[in-house]
Parts: sequence; structure tokens; C-alpha cells
Amino acid sequence: MAPTTPDAAFARLRDAMLRASTLVAGADPGFAERVRAAQAVAMLSDPVALFADAPVPALRAAVLDGVRRLLDEPAGPASGTLPAPGGRRGRPVAMSPAMIEAARRMHAAGSGATAIAARLGVSRATVYRHLPQEEDGE
Repeated sequence: MAPTTPDAAFARLRDAMLRASTLVAGADPGFAERVRAAQAVAMLSDPVALFADAPVPALRAAVLDGVRRLLDEPAGPASGTLPAPGGRRGRPVAMSPAMIEAARRMHAAGSGATAIAARLGVSRATVYRHLPQEEDGE
């Protein structure tokens, strides 16, 4: 086996990150969706590597909490201030638009609300709120 050059190692890492980002972004994403997907993939690499010895359920819960906090934070002034007029107030949303789309794809593929909720780290009730009304049964 030939030694790996720094350029080849970087290219492999970049290609792996691009593949992962493409999977997260979904079909036909725009630039903003591709950037957000790359951020999500990059955000996961540090906690997974640094806390590899942590119990998986605890690490998963902490990562999902961090993701929710990052996605639910309104854009604009620093945290701790009121949202700008017209900005979102109240309880943070449990599912991002990407999570809702993933839940709908999983449901269309035959997954039940219990499995979808476990996979996304939300309650079944939250999943049901985002599934088409005529297909709620489980």
C-alpha cells in the first residue's frame, strides 16, 4: 500500500463529508440546504469523536438537544434578548422542516409513528402532528 499524502487524506475526508452532507440534504437541495447539511455533519463529528466512550443514549440525547438549540435559536441579536418584532416567540419547535420531511418519508416507506419518534428523538404525538391527517393510524 502506498503511503497516504496529506493531499490524498484531505481529499478522502472532503469526499466523505460531501457524501454525508448529500445524504442529509436530501433530493435537489438548494445552496442554503447544502450549507446547513454540511454544518450538521460537521457539528456531529466532534462530539462523536470526543465522547466515543459515552453511553450512546446519553450522547444521542445531548447531540439532539444541541441540534434543537442551534436550529431553534432565532437569528439576530445575542441570546437572552427578546426576538425582533414579528419574530418567533414561545416554546421552541420540536421538529425542524428537515425532520418533518424525514418523518414523512419514513412514514411513506412504511415506518410507524413509534419507530419514527424513536429515530428522531421526539414524542409520537409530535410525529402525528406532522403526518398527513388521513394516514395517522398506527
